[in-house]
Amino acid sequence: MNENSRQHGVIDPNSQRLVGMSPELANQVIRDVEDMRYPLLASSLCPPVVEISVGSEPIGTLDNGLGANWPPAYQGEEAFPAEDDAAGWEHIFHMMNGAGIRWVRYWLQLDDLMVDGRIDGAHRYLTRLDRLQQWAAESGSTIMLDFCYIPPAWRHDDIHDVPADIDAYVNDLLVPVLVHLVRERRCTAIRQLCLYNEPFNADVTPYLFFPATERDPLQYYVHLHERLRAGMDAAGLREIGLIGPNTANLFQRHIEMLEDQGLTERVRKAFGELDAHMWRMRYDYHPPSKRWPGYTLSEGIERYLRPTLSAAKRMGMRLSLTEAGAMYFNESPATERVTQHDAVLLMIEQLVRAINEGISGAMVWSFLSAGKTDGQWGWLGSRRQGFAPVPHLYHGFSTLMRYHRPGSAILPCTSRRADFSSFISAAALALPDGGHTVWIVNDHPVEKIQVRLSLPPERQRRPLNLHRKGFAPEPESLDTVQDGDHLSLVVPGMSLTVLTTL
Repeated sequence: MNENSRQHGVIDPNSQRLVGMSPELANQVIRDVEDMRYPLLASSLCPPVVEISVGSEPIGTLDNGLGANWPPAYQGEEAFPAEDDAAGWEHIFHMMNGAGIRWVRYWLQLDDLMVDGRIDGAHRYLTRLDRLQQWAAESGSTIMLDFCYIPPAWRHDDIHDVPADIDAYVNDLLVPVLVHLVRERRCTAIRQLCLYNEPFNADVTPYLFFPATERDPLQYYVHLHERLRAGMDAAGLREIGLIGPNTANLFQRHIEMLEDQGLTERVRKAFGELDAHMWRMRYDYHPPSKRWPGYTLSEGIERYLRPTLSAAKRMGMRLSLTEAGAMYFNESPATERVTQHDAVLLMIEQLVRAINEGISGAMVWSFLSAGKTDGQWGWLGSRRQGFAPVPHLYHGFSTLMRYHRPGSAILPCTSRRADFSSFISAAALALPDGGHTVWIVNDHPVEKIQVRLSLPPERQRRPLNLHRKGFAPEPESLDTVQDGDHLSLVVPGMSLTVLTTL
């Protein structure tokens, strides 16, 4: 047992005792090996106490809100209803509304759209986007468009996946497609455009977005976006902001690198906002994964997200997380492990802790999926499964997202250091209607923890409803919490609890 395990009060599988309480007391309540998954702990009768204070001064705004990726079609058409399946599409959007999704990333593969140099307006990628646009308009949601990669016909060569001719690429392909989408198809819910998914992802190959010349890749990347921004402005497409650098993992510090290279002013003029992806975290008490090396939640937030967010703020820009997942639980590309409760709660805790740092939005990977890539299964089953909700995925993320609203102010949550405070994470929103939402995650494997919550005294007095997602597949709606500036509640181990005026 290492020292870190002792500090975090976890079960030591070697001694089968609970570290963090008296060994003598632990022996009294752990009866045998069969009880080890959910042992009755002495502190369940008198739970440890963690105090959390919600600040009154916002540290950021959840401008984009929370949502999910729709997968690229090349990962499997089984993820989508058939084009003539009206009932299937109606079901998809009904489930999105129930989940509280307010921001969707839609992947559009440009090379598949072009026939003899012209846009195929009847292509299924575009009719799907039409459906998504209608839903977004009706639900008040927004769309981030992603062009995935540089189409082969426009690349420099098979190795250097950059445009052979930037001006031709912008003026003859990108801008005409965008004009078609916005002016002709009225896809007015598109608010961001990502030109290239994970352009500098070293997990894949050192040759992604790399120019064949001696030019620096980041400078070349910014130059391309400058040319695209100018072309979009000339075409009257100022309402769509460019988003990047779409960093694959938080430990790849491209936003800080842009700042270090003196590109701040150019980035500020070309991009509307910045984004990164968040995949590699694990619970603070879990050992490293051999398949997916990464870092603990605390290290991910403190060492990687916080400096990246600070760099974005120094540049005068907001930062969103446009992919979030749990690679730690990907035992194989076809595993269903990521659909289990503890894997879902890991992703939820990532987002709760990131919101508490002041991000502007986040999207989970992914709402729909054919279940074939990296074990990242969809919240709904595939076409063969009738798009039934996958219990922990759908209900877990619904419990997280249903009670937020884009544009909410983020109020900082701080906890007083205590024996079990490392297991509790929280984030709070001041909603646009004057109400509040507070998320509380307890990631201890078994331990109930009493949370004493102090709310801003000047907040409006409204009853707070209580919702919880634990090991049971579906969430619970519990008795209304009595209003007041100080609340006390017991939070079960491995659970998400939501206090909300909604």
